[in-house]
This record gives sequence, C-alpha cells and structure tokens, in this order.
Amino acid sequence: MSSLIKIDTEYKNWITEISNRFRQTQIKAAVKTNSDMLRFYWSLGRDIVGMSEKNNYGSGFYKTISVDLKDIFPDIKSFSPTNLKYMRYFYEMYPTAPNRQQTVDDFDNIVNRQQAVDDFG
Repeated sequence: MSSLIKIDTEYKNWITEISNRFRQTQIKAAVKTNSDMLRFYWSLGRDIVGMSEKNNYGSGFYKTISVDLKDIFPDIKSFSPTNLKYMRYFYEMYPTAPNRQQTVDDFDNIVNRQQAVDDFG
C-alpha cells in the first residue's frame, strides 16, 4: 500500500511540475509574441515616416494603407488609420528602440538574473 501512495505522490508532483512548466512556456510565448508585434508596429511606423517624407503623402495616405492592408488581412483589426498613426507616433517617440538593450540590463547588481517572466511560476 505504501508504494501506491509513493507512486501517487510522485505522479502528482510530476503532473504539478509539468503544469508549471507549461504555464511558464505559455507566458514566455505570449511575451515573445507581444515583443515581436511591438517591433513590427515600430518598424511599420518607421516605414510610414519614410514613405510620407519621400512622397509628401497627406492624411489620405493612412486610409489608403489601412484599406490595402485590410484587403490582404481581412481578419486583422490592427490596421485602422488611427492605429497606423499611433504606429508612426510610436516610432517617432522611440526612434532608437531596436538598439535598446534588453530590460534585464536595467537590473543593477543582480547576477545571473533570469527573465522576469520566470517570476510568474
């Protein structure tokens, strides 16, 4: 009987460990996806600045981009004229964002600091 209890305890611990690893992986994936999307929005803002400076596009430019991107990606809601303007502002506010060091560098005097997402375990 005691071996069944031991096996059940080991099994429960194993399942708990698997579920914790899965949750951490989900969080890391979400953080990675959000980070990649922010980089995309920043780069689209940079492209919009470049295109509008080069071609003197007016306010209709945002509507045209919006319509064209919505035609290509009908299920994506991110490409409204307002959001495209926000992407431009995002780039203009942080023109050197891709050159910024990772957030972990902000932690002074912490040796071998794991990613902040590991704290959600």
